[in-house]
Amino acid sequence: MQLSRERFRTSKSNRYRIVQKAVAHLLLWLLLTGPLLWIVGYSLLTSLRESESANTSWTIRHWLSIVGRSSIRDALLHSLIISSTVTLIVIITTFTILFTKPTIRQSRTFATTVCIILATPSTVIALIVSQLLSGGGLLSRVCYLLGIIDSTSSFPVLVNDRLGIGMVIALSITLLPLPLLYFSKLWQTLHLDRILALSESLGATSFQSHLYVALPMLLQRGYSILFLIFLLCLGSYEVPYLLDSQSPEMISVAVQRRTGVYELTTRPEAFVLATIYFLTCILLLLLFIHGRNTHATK
Repeated sequence: MQLSRERFRTSKSNRYRIVQKAVAHLLLWLLLTGPLLWIVGYSLLTSLRESESANTSWTIRHWLSIVGRSSIRDALLHSLIISSTVTLIVIITTFTILFTKPTIRQSRTFATTVCIILATPSTVIALIVSQLLSGGGLLSRVCYLLGIIDSTSSFPVLVNDRLGIGMVIALSITLLPLPLLYFSKLWQTLHLDRILALSESLGATSFQSHLYVALPMLLQRGYSILFLIFLLCLGSYEVPYLLDSQSPEMISVAVQRRTGVYELTTRPEAFVLATIYFLTCILLLLLFIHGRNTHATK
């Protein structure tokens, strides 16, 4: 009898713990996804209304208008190309610094410089790049004094250009500290110095050791940070707003420009673009998770 009571108490305690854990997971899920779902739902519902004013009918006119515009498709394609370019530049620069300067990871100057760049607002970096690379900027004046160009007006357009050169440089500088700090710490965690020394003792050159040993190990552990950099670049606003051209423009700038107007009949178009941007990020995230799971099962 006493044994059955102890079993009943144990089962009751286990059921209580299971319910408590389920409630905790549900509250955590609501806390993490609740605001996001509310924003997406509000954007979707607003994009399906005639305007933001009260007592308006439901319509898909704004969706048909946005999807049918070539400028919107160009903005989305432009955003993906710029984000991919910045991610590629950042990762190449990161590995070049880590591979060519192996002792820089222990340097206080390096850590201080990276932290200063990381703490600098992206707007400030964009303004500095603009003052350096614009037609009347510092670089054009130096080239004029050296006789490379006849006048500052003949200096190539690097800011607010269709290729987004100045914007790519500013975004690369802004996002570079993140992978530098991450892969520097990962280098120490994986003890790559010992592994590279062992590889070179077996006959491999320093270049081969870094290319075929260190690089795959770092990418295998750090591909998530590369996807994060891509998403951060895709959603950036201040730098594209200051340095990008108006056509094509980044999707974030296109959303903000339509949101800032006072015409209530055109504001739903901004919510259409916001919904498209969210769905694009979700699609990229699902593809990333699928690729990671596929790679893990091999």
